[in-house]
Amino acid sequence: MKMIKKYWVAIVAGIGAIIAFFLFNSKNKSKKIEKIAEKIDDNTDKIIETEKKIEVIKEKTKAAKKEAVKLKNEIAEIEEAKETIEVVEVAIEDAKENILKKTRRKK
Repeated sequence: MKMIKKYWVAIVAGIGAIIAFFLFNSKNKSKKIEKIAEKIDDNTDKIIETEKKIEVIKEKTKAAKKEAVKLKNEIAEIEEAKETIEVVEVAIEDAKENILKKTRRKK
């Protein structure tokens, strides 16, 4: 009993330190949990934004594919028309006169 009476302050301080450690640790954990929850919310917001961007990109790719199909069809039509064009041969003399008319300088 004498030993307990001598060191009662140290024993109470030790018990108080242990209780304080557990309280501080629990508060620290709750702060960490709040930070993690905020990060999760931020990540979900970013995910939603990226999904919207993905949808916009998909719409643009569909429009680009439609445009590419239209261009292919136009190219095919032009090639078909190119095959049906008749070439008119011009005499060399007419071509020479035409070139000379264009290259003459006015005085």
